[in-house]
Amino acid sequence: MENKHKILFSRGKLYFDGTLIAGEGVTPEKDVLFEFAVKGEIVRNQIEIPKKDPSILEINVVDEVKSKDVGPGQGR
Repeated sequence: MENKHKILFSRGKLYFDGTLIAGEGVTPEKDVLFEFAVKGEIVRNQIEIPKKDPSILEINVVDEVKSKDVGPGQGR
């Protein structure tokens, strides 16, 4: 007999077998840790990851601007 469970993280909420266990709306806030063992052979896609050149500085930037619609005569 095989035990199967579903873990879903969607829109800031974490579900385990269809039950909300963490995320927005769950009080008190908590950390969630899953530990599991895998039996049998794990097969992974054979994708070659290119090696990074250490002489090149890599910078990731996220640029967000919060905007707000303001009607005439309402100021800022």
